[in-house]
Amino acid sequence: MLEKNLDIVLARIRSTLIFKNKAYGSVSEFKQILSVLPATENLKVSIDDKITRIKTAHGSEDELVYEDLVGYLILLLTLQEK
Repeated sequence: MLEKNLDIVLARIRSTLIFKNKAYGSVSEFKQILSVLPATENLKVSIDDKITRIKTAHGSEDELVYEDLVGYLILLLTLQEK
């Protein structure tokens, strides 16, 4: 059961990352307008933002926030892999 659920969740996050990469452009080639930080640092800011949202949610669980957080962490790991 766990393996099946894991496959479902990972496939959904993978699909979302691919979709957003095509829709918004690659995170490693992000067009910086205001921020001059490297892509990895921008991702860390996004991770901080997601953790803050989770912390201040006051009991309302938003599954997409958790999926976004996992997605950002995966993107950070892929950038660090280079």
